[in-house]
Amino acid sequence: MSSDRLDGIDDIIEYMGICHTEFYRDHYAALQPYLLTRENSYKRKKKHRIYTFKALIRAYLLKLEVKKNS
Repeated sequence: MSSDRLDGIDDIIEYMGICHTEFYRDHYAALQPYLLTRENSYKRKKKHRIYTFKALIRAYLLKLEVKKNS
């Protein structure tokens, strides 16, 4: 195994030099269709979008992969 292998989303974020604020500003709206919606069953029965920064990065990488293979 080489030492420059990316072992997880944290390594990918660091390798790509992704900044939280710039990422949200540039890609947040475009990623909305790729994010899952979970139902919050114990409060008001409303659907809320619940995700982390890592989930956004995963969705972004998935979007890039789909675009590349289309």
